[in-house]
Amino acid sequence: MTNPRTIPDVNKSIMAATAPCTNSLKTIPNAGSPNSKAHMEPHHSNTNSTEQQLTSSTSGLSIEDKIEGELLRSDRQQRVKILAGLFLQTCPGDWSNGTDVGLCGHLHSVVDGKELNSHFNTIAVICFRWQLACLADDLIRLFGLPKPNGETCLMWRYHEWNISAREVFQPFGERYGAVWGRFLRSSCELRPNKGQGPRFYRFLQYMTAAVVEADLGVHATEALVDKLAQYIVAEKKKLQDQGFQNKETHHRGRDWIKSVGRAVHRSLPPRKRRDRSDTATSRHSC
Repeated sequence: MTNPRTIPDVNKSIMAATAPCTNSLKTIPNAGSPNSKAHMEPHHSNTNSTEQQLTSSTSGLSIEDKIEGELLRSDRQQRVKILAGLFLQTCPGDWSNGTDVGLCGHLHSVVDGKELNSHFNTIAVICFRWQLACLADDLIRLFGLPKPNGETCLMWRYHEWNISAREVFQPFGERYGAVWGRFLRSSCELRPNKGQGPRFYRFLQYMTAAVVEADLGVHATEALVDKLAQYIVAEKKKLQDQGFQNKETHHRGRDWIKSVGRAVHRSLPPRKRRDRSDTATSRHSC
């Protein structure tokens, strides 16, 4: 295959890894009705839950940018209804499954202005998940990995990707399970603190999908997962302790993600450093 992909600072088998099979993924037609619940509780069957459509419906800004803008406002606590409504437009398919069902109900109550009796802190939940999603996007870009479905972490349609990937990356269950299990055994999962809501499985699911799409050999895949986990574990405590209490804290969070980029940059050969100097930057530089 063409376009050999280089993974930072790991063995030669990874350095010779082939390009991802993103273009090979089959496009699954969307069966949703145009009159379905547009821009609310995104689901893999919701025709309005694609990243492109959501961007066009918000004055050209992505949902992530809209959320970040609200988080940075000094009066964000008074605008929590807007923030909750925006966040409900992310994470397609998650709101009707598992522990996120309760969180979905909480966010809808916030949007509706109902009195809450919940252990969730709305802003803390959104801050935590937004930061993890940014970290996933940045690591995938920095390591030159494919974006599953061509989508960011927050807007990724897992269900559609899962159907397509099963046809391309076989044996899919074995390959996905091996990557997922290795991430979990590395203790790199970032769990929420009190008030930050249920566990955000989407972060590691997205990272796992990107590694599977890289389509490496067994040993190269293991080395890649270990390297990604190394960067996550090294700064896990810092990210968990961060919130958006003020703009200074926000900038510390972004500086941390940029420091990950610098570490990856230093691990590359000089030629690769020059090649990536214009691309290995954060999507939300401030």
